[in-house]
Amino acid sequence: MHTVYILYSTFPESLSSEIYNEYVQFLSEELKEKNKLYKRWEDQHSNLFGKLLLQLGYNKLGYKAYILNKIKYGDNLKPYLEEDIKFNISHSGEYVLCCLSETVRLGIDIEEIKDIGFKDFKQVMNEEQWKNISDAPNPLKQFFTYWVIKESVVKADGRGFSLSLPEIHIFDEKAICKEKIWYLKEIHLAENYKTYVATNVEKVNIELINIDFYNDTDKRNILEKLENSLDYLKQ
Repeated sequence: MHTVYILYSTFPESLSSEIYNEYVQFLSEELKEKNKLYKRWEDQHSNLFGKLLLQLGYNKLGYKAYILNKIKYGDNLKPYLEEDIKFNISHSGEYVLCCLSETVRLGIDIEEIKDIGFKDFKQVMNEEQWKNISDAPNPLKQFFTYWVIKESVVKADGRGFSLSLPEIHIFDEKAICKEKIWYLKEIHLAENYKTYVATNVEKVNIELINIDFYNDTDKRNILEKLENSLDYLKQ
């Protein structure tokens, strides 16, 4: 069976500068400069952790190499690796996650459920979806369910928001976009968040892995794995 790894972490508070810099050293020079552009510590942490989750996920797939200096960007600014590894990073609120697979095309999205005046986003839903939102016991939650599914499908498809969001039709555990079927799996991380992964195959084994960048014991293990990747690069 195909396997999809989903590594996730939270950033409930700002790390000390010392510990943060211990992690930052494992970014490529280009990624370090991009990380500095973020003004809010929350954005810096989610950006940093997302990239480190990608490296740790790559190692989880069985590869030893350092790959954060090999991230490229397509015409639609979607990041990719020249190796045939599919990955996607998403963050919202206090959560950041990265999903990877060697054999499955995928997209993942997480959103914190909060009042955003969602009625202003009616144009991203088709008529049936908007009716379902309006009739739902919790319209806000139903809106975010549809929104996260559409985002995950767009990411999996790879053509970005050139796709027409109302034309993404959702049926229970699958979505259809441009006659392409995407299979949906809901990931339950926290009560006030919605997370979905979209894949191009129906039967996948999802391995959910929590990475705690704050715990001292876990930190030593994380730093050791990242250091091993850099050492492999130097060989």
